[in-house]
Amino acid sequence: PPPPAPLQGETDARFENAPYVMAEALVAQGRNAEAAKLFREFSRMSVGDSDLRKQARARAKEVKKKR
Repeated sequence: PPPPAPLQGETDARFENAPYVMAEALVAQGRNAEAAKLFREFSRMSVGDSDLRKQARARAKEVKKKR
């Protein structure tokens, strides 16, 4: 049988937090409107790091001001 997955039975936060990383990439490209929307959407999700979701809410406001 194949070996068990390294995080078998545990949530892999790297993928759940991907929207936040994507939004930061959009900011780096100057696509602030899209980034702010993605930050807001991520902050409303029920997955991912709860502290990062709170930070996403604050980042959405920061990025929106830069538009």
